[in-house]
Amino acid sequence: MKRFCRGLYFGAWWFVLVSGVIAVAPTGNPVEDLATRVERAMVKLYGAGQVAGLEGYQTGFFIERDPPLVLTVDSTALEGGRVPLVDSEGERYEGRVVGRDAATGLALLECPADTAPPATLPAEDAPPPRIASPVWVISNAFGIAAGDEPLSLQRGRIVAVAPLDLSGGAGESRSRVGVPAEGTPVLVLSAVTSNPGAAGGAVVSSDGALVGVVGAECRSPLSGAWLNYALPAAETIAAIERLKSGDADSADETFENAGARGVASRLGLCFLPAVTARTPAYVETVGPESAAADAGVEVDDLVVAIDGATVGEVVAAQAALARAERRGGRAEVVVLRGDRLVTLEVEVESP
Repeated sequence: MKRFCRGLYFGAWWFVLVSGVIAVAPTGNPVEDLATRVERAMVKLYGAGQVAGLEGYQTGFFIERDPPLVLTVDSTALEGGRVPLVDSEGERYEGRVVGRDAATGLALLECPADTAPPATLPAEDAPPPRIASPVWVISNAFGIAAGDEPLSLQRGRIVAVAPLDLSGGAGESRSRVGVPAEGTPVLVLSAVTSNPGAAGGAVVSSDGALVGVVGAECRSPLSGAWLNYALPAAETIAAIERLKSGDADSADETFENAGARGVASRLGLCFLPAVTARTPAYVETVGPESAAADAGVEVDDLVVAIDGATVGEVVAAQAALARAERRGGRAEVVVLRGDRLVTLEVEVESP
């Protein structure tokens, strides 16, 4: 289901049903009218990615006009800080990441002041989620849509409202960038939303009100199955307020953040001095009998990814290690050693 639709072309003015995924087309049908109305607020995001299967595209939507703000989910596609956006009319903008919320995994982007969003999809006054109530999910699943082509629409229901549980189990419990913090309330959906590119999509009610935001891809640690979930509108509203006020527990750490540097030190890692924000994340020293040494990190390794998030620069590596420490457990660190990539598991502990 996750891959077979990739590359299919959906005609701009027709419905084509493929395993439950429907391309949006305005033909006067109430459902299509709903999709068309919601889609006017949607954007397609294109950024960094294509490393170890990490897609460089996803979905978002305008929530405000002044300033023009786009809500999406944190991911490796946002690593550059500036992301090309395409709205429903094919207009292109550059979005600047202005905040990331570690609790929900949501991210906020600001577009240039002269951006004119075709529509917005505000989160305020959203109805409380009800079990078994029908919902519609609109997103750029599989990156099918480009330019002004319509996004994909799925029908589903809210199966449950429950705290996200990624603890224990026989499977891999490692969280990925953009995945909400353990215990965050989420909407469990019957629609398959764990598709590449769907993250940041809108979940709406039958009357077009925002119900939730499609979360980042992640697997159940117990079964290994992909989780189909969304951040409820209530959590989304709270995250937006934190992001706009600067009170979010950001997944980003600033260049001057001594706390982030301290995480690397506690793990026994010393990078090259970060004389600029783009200093590559080369390991200068490894502390003896440290967590980094036990994991097999070596001097001159170049850290390129941590827990699925591409890094490559000292600032990004320090920030990713800080996120890993807040979660605790193990961090998956991918390093470039000579001409080969080596994956290591580094034990991290919450302070």
